[in-house]
Amino acid sequence: MVRHLELFGVCLLTLSGGSTLGADEPLVEIRQKSVTVYPIVVTPSKDIPASFPMRVAEVVGLFLERGGMESVEIGDVTFSPPDTDDATTLAAAFGEFIAKQPLKTEYALFCQMFGTPKTGPQEIRTVVVDKTGKVIFAERAGQKLLSRSTNPPNDPMTASVFVVNRVRTIWQLADPLREGAPEGKMAQIMRERSGLPPDEELAAMHERLKSVKDKIAASTVTVYPVHLWQGSDESSAVQLARMLNEQGICQAKASATDAKIRIAGDPNEQKVLWDTARSFREFVRRNPPETQYALLADYGLSPSTDATRSANHVHLVLCDPAGDWVLVDYQNSHHPDFQSVDPKSRDDCNRLAVLRLKHRLSE
Repeated sequence: MVRHLELFGVCLLTLSGGSTLGADEPLVEIRQKSVTVYPIVVTPSKDIPASFPMRVAEVVGLFLERGGMESVEIGDVTFSPPDTDDATTLAAAFGEFIAKQPLKTEYALFCQMFGTPKTGPQEIRTVVVDKTGKVIFAERAGQKLLSRSTNPPNDPMTASVFVVNRVRTIWQLADPLREGAPEGKMAQIMRERSGLPPDEELAAMHERLKSVKDKIAASTVTVYPVHLWQGSDESSAVQLARMLNEQGICQAKASATDAKIRIAGDPNEQKVLWDTARSFREFVRRNPPETQYALLADYGLSPSTDATRSANHVHLVLCDPAGDWVLVDYQNSHHPDFQSVDPKSRDDCNRLAVLRLKHRLSE
């Protein structure tokens, strides 16, 4: 028999004895730390790229792997959840689905995220079953629980962390965000998808940054309109240039010329970062600045005006007139500087950008 327990906006499946599935102690004897993560379903699905469900599943798999999961696979078919708000029905349907699959792992995980880029995740449903289809964990996490999370989920990356933190006690996994967490197959997949430059290119960028540090304060820098999800913002670039001058970081001036960075969204933030960096590099090569350096800031701000939601990321790309990278920097909610500012507006993002440049140029 299964019943529901409503607690802090969360609907958890519980066993007949009253123990909560997914509580601090595992309720089953874990045979093996292996799991297949099925493509994440996003509701509503309008305007969601076809590759998105699989990419988010890979991010969930990455964090499970970092927690200590010994084997992670990604499902090659998509589970279509029933149209229901009943967690028992959802969990049973996924169990029936898995019982018919040739699973290579002992367990399977499914997640359904409700929300849009404008609202962020409004509800996250998670189910874990064993390979026979027996339900191990099922949860409907609403706004109350999401907002009380240490890192409230506001994008696919932070939502993935939330899911893993909710299920990791099943397998007694460690914190996936800890330093020195293990990396394996999922990490390799993510690296390959990210477009991370070759080591020699990263080493050359590091040398260029070293040579700039002693002279950047007297160097001229063109600040291009800030890249946002919905386009660009010249006024934020003007403010950022003024702040850089006031802080004595460089001799900055804002440009009205839009770099027209247009890249596809992706749950792999490193891919977004390096796609942005490459796009800006090509723009600078086609349009060399009159200054000694060119700077682009990219703020992952939603069109939402909800001040309780942080920006998803703050990326910076600094190039020389030849378009060669001097500095490529990213910040999200997992980083101390980002957490210290907790950016919820373009002004906040500018403050974080100045802080990051100050830190990177003085390391």
